[in-house]
Amino acid sequence: VVGLLLLLRRRRQRRLAARLASLVKLSLLPSERGPLLCMSPATSTVTFFRGPPYVAAASLSRRVRQIVAANPWLTSVLERDPDSGLMEAYYHQPSPKPCF
Repeated sequence: VVGLLLLLRRRRQRRLAARLASLVKLSLLPSERGPLLCMSPATSTVTFFRGPPYVAAASLSRRVRQIVAANPWLTSVLERDPDSGLMEAYYHQPSPKPCF
């Protein structure tokens, strides 16, 4: 049983390493790895616009592209580093798809 668990763990680590190989790693600060931040719910907001929705969508899409171009880590995912086991942020450089 222990041998099977070790085999499955190694396989999972290899798959994770292969998935993260094309991404840029951003090391987190110790305070950013804590349970308070890692387990916090996502922040969401609502913004109301007047006028046609397609105008607002085009404006928001353009602005989000500008922000992500300047801060690509905003598109990151949090994963455990396969080597160290620490939580790290990984992102594509440049962002491969629209965010909005």
